Amino acid sequence: MCVAIQIMGRWGAILRGIATFCTVLAPGLALAVETSLKAPGAPEDLQDRLRGSSAALSAEERGLETVQEMLAASLSDYRTLVQILYDEGYFSPVVHIRLDGREAAYIKPLNLPRSIARIEISVTTGPPFQFGRTGIAPLATGTVLPQAYQSGQRATTGKRGDGPVYPVHRTGGP
Repeated sequence: MCVAIQIMGRWGAILRGIATFCTVLAPGLALAVETSLKAPGAPEDLQDRLRGSSAALSAEERGLETVQEMLAASLSDYRTLVQILYDEGYFSPVVHIRLDGREAAYIKPLNLPRSIARIEISVTTGPPFQFGRTGIAPLATGTVLPQAYQSGQRATTGKRGDGPVYPVHRTGGP
C-alpha cells in the first residue's frame, strides 16, 4: 500500500520544485565526505606523511566525486601507505581503509554502494625494525659503510639507495 500526502497551494508547488531539483537536476552534486586517519602511537611526522600521501583523504580536493573514483583512491592507498611505512622501517603494519564502515578491499567494483559519506583509515605501525648485526663483504680496503647501516640503526627500505654503488662484474660462464 502506498500512501501519499498531497500538499496543495503555493507551498506544495515550492516543495515539489525543490524535490524535482534535488532528484533530477542535481544528482551529480557531491556531498561532503568525512575523512579521518588514525595511527595511534605513530610519530606525528609519520602521521603527517601518511595523511599527505593518501589519495582517499584528498579525494574531494582532487575533484574525485563518484563512488568509483573514491573506491579506486582508497584501494591505491593500501599500497601507498604500506610503502611509506616500509620506508620508515615498519615492516609489519596493518592498514584498514573503511568506506562507511566497510573495508574498501572487500567492496566489489561491480556492486558499488550508492554513496560514500565517510572514509576512515586506521594504521597500526607495528614495531620499528632495527639492524642487528650487519655485514657486507667483501669490501675494498678503506671502504667505510654509511652510518645508516650500523648495528642498532633503523632498518628502512629508503636505506637501499644510501649506500655506495659498486659495479658487479660477472666472472666465468657465457
